Amino acid sequence: MENTSKSLYYVCVEGTCHCDFRISVINCAQEYEMRMVYYVTIGITSVVVLFGLFLLFKRICIQGHTFLDKRSSKGCLRPHPMDCLLLFCTIFNILRLFDNGILVTNVANNYVVRTFFWEISWEFLYTGFVLYVLGLALTLRDSHQAVSKGWLPSAKSIDRSITLLLISMVVTNMTCAFASGALAESNHPAARGFTYALYYCWFVYCAILAVTILYCGIRLVRILESHLDNFTMPRHRINNIKTGIFKIKGMVCVGFFGAIIYGVSMLMFAILRQKILITSGGGLTLSLIWNLMGPIVTGGVEFAMAFSTYRYGQSTWPEELNE
Repeated sequence: MENTSKSLYYVCVEGTCHCDFRISVINCAQEYEMRMVYYVTIGITSVVVLFGLFLLFKRICIQGHTFLDKRSSKGCLRPHPMDCLLLFCTIFNILRLFDNGILVTNVANNYVVRTFFWEISWEFLYTGFVLYVLGLALTLRDSHQAVSKGWLPSAKSIDRSITLLLISMVVTNMTCAFASGALAESNHPAARGFTYALYYCWFVYCAILAVTILYCGIRLVRILESHLDNFTMPRHRINNIKTGIFKIKGMVCVGFFGAIIYGVSMLMFAILRQKILITSGGGLTLSLIWNLMGPIVTGGVEFAMAFSTYRYGQSTWPEELNE
């Protein structure tokens, strides 16, 4: 079936127009349902934002955490993984609230603005998880040398890889997002092509992130468990390491499955955008996944941090994990 719409906001088939929920929820067949999704998302995201701001205030202002580790042995990029992840997750949710408000109120009715605000929030979420992986990788390198005398890439090599990944992600994705918005009125087929390219790129980046999170997480958990088995230490240090292991497992599960779900759904959207949006319940289902998984995943991150009873600076192991 041919899409007769000349607007990037809609897919119109046989006289019925269906919203592209990323950039419009107004004047389409599923307007009421789409609005309800965004209203629910706004409610859940607001709670997650408030809890995230509370955790940031507690960790940074009260417990004295920092976002960067100033020790030169760790290379140029030295993020404290938990605090950086919390910061970027909170920024992500604030931007999602802003974008959701734009859509339900139908303000800033411009293709470039709509595509920009939809896309920019996900860049922050991805960056947060990449910085978390970077923190794990640096900890894995240092602790692996200390415990098993094995070899892993140098801190500078890890820095270069992470920097290349982030720059590539921002350049390719934002180029596609801006191009699709800028060409939406003058060259609709090209605008759709850039939209498809955007989500093919997202699938690749999500796959890279999922595999890296799983690999680094499993290796680090094994090293921590080996540390417990091979060294004698006070009970409170054992409990701290066990808490760290639990949190790493929780973060790995959240990050890995979140990246897989988003990656697969983005690949499907790139291949089947029109069919998904015109299928009864198709666009609504994908809207639910993309809009609700964000606050759910970041809420899971916040819960994992809040669960810990570990106090910063109480133990020298595993200090690198910034528990």
